Amino acid sequence: MTAPDVVLRTMELGDAAAIAILMAEHPLWQNAGLVERAAIIEHRLRGREYGLVAEMQDGSTRRMDGFIMMADGTFGDHGYIRILGVRSGEIGRGLGARLLHEGERTMHDRGMQAMFLLCTDWNGAAQAFYERHGYRRVGALPDWLFGGVSEYIYVKR
Repeated sequence: MTAPDVVLRTMELGDAAAIAILMAEHPLWQNAGLVERAAIIEHRLRGREYGLVAEMQDGSTRRMDGFIMMADGTFGDHGYIRILGVRSGEIGRGLGARLLHEGERTMHDRGMQAMFLLCTDWNGAAQAFYERHGYRRVGALPDWLFGGVSEYIYVKR
């Protein structure tokens, strides 16, 4: 038996429900309703945001294992990584790094000269991940999403 392949492809509107389910695994979004979350994702994809999904393909079986959503020109020629998510059972296997690298390449191909993202103050593992991949913390947004929780601003040039 061969190992399943993980294929990266362009995110589509029809991926919104699967992304919402994957997001519900993460503590930050567990309280958000799946239907509402899927509608927000669809709305963003109909606007100026885009992304990539990572699908595990094993014969006729397909499963979304990760995704990255991005937007161009949030600060001039800076791309914004809205969210990078990996299925909990796949964390630590290089999928997040692959999605991040391909997302950065996609943004560069679209004319973005630098990237930025926000990372929740209590998510030390994600902060270390982004720092390992060349992102530098340049500021904080206190009480941005929730009272008492800051979002750290990370930039990569």
